[in-house]
Amino acid sequence: MSERPQCQYHARAATLVALALLAVAFASPARGQSARPPQPAASRVVAEVGGKKITVADVEDELAAARQRDAAQNRLDAFTTAAKESALNRIVSVKLLALGAADRKLDAEPDVRRRLDNVIDESLAVVLGAQLAATIPISPDALRKYYDDHLPLFSDPGRARARHIVVATEAEAAELARQLHGGADFAALASEHNIDSTKASGGELGWISRGVMVPTFEQAVFGLKPGEVSSVVQTSFGFHIVQVEEVEPARPRPFEQSSEIVKQRILQDALDNLQAQLRAKYQVRIDQSVLASIVR
Repeated sequence: MSERPQCQYHARAATLVALALLAVAFASPARGQSARPPQPAASRVVAEVGGKKITVADVEDELAAARQRDAAQNRLDAFTTAAKESALNRIVSVKLLALGAADRKLDAEPDVRRRLDNVIDESLAVVLGAQLAATIPISPDALRKYYDDHLPLFSDPGRARARHIVVATEAEAAELARQLHGGADFAALASEHNIDSTKASGGELGWISRGVMVPTFEQAVFGLKPGEVSSVVQTSFGFHIVQVEEVEPARPRPFEQSSEIVKQRILQDALDNLQAQLRAKYQVRIDQSVLASIVR
């Protein structure tokens, strides 16, 4: 019954720049300070592979990427004393394979050129996003004002604790609904009849937040008061009857718990404004018939 929440921004480039913008922005110098100028040491050559230079900056970039990956996986490999050598070895491997590809003239193939052009575009987008982030002052007062002015954006959407009975046919669901409204035990019927994995728990679904279930099911859940039982609800999973046990209404999250999200929203607003300006300057044309023909 769950659906992945619809992303507000569908364009891949927008998402890419947004993520880069946020990641780089939060690692930037304090707001109000100028960005640190490039250090000469960053351009020092650590190694050469077939004439291709690998600089301190290259190794630092590879280390930063590895540490980000490791942090997401609760690993520490990229934080050890051997991490620099590992990062350099990965870069050397890539350079060697790139040279091998050039030997085979792969860089002249149209599909490879297309991919290279896309990599360049994505890299430029990341740099522009980072530069944009560095220009936006985010003081505690600015964060608080944005939070106060956009309070609905920083509210928990509300949730309900519920259980359900799901069966394959509408006729069976209607009969079970009749029994429930006649006083039958909901959990007992769910344990007997459910066709999904909640059968073992008497239909227990736990806490359900707004915005994560298919619309028809969500409407049924949040249209009930504690203790009430729904009429039959159809989804692609079958025919459901829902019972709500507890409801928590939407409520604002405290500012102290929202400050990082507020930063993201401020930066995302700036990104949206920049993209709107660029769309006005550069025409975007989409051939819907070609888009519809893509089957993969």
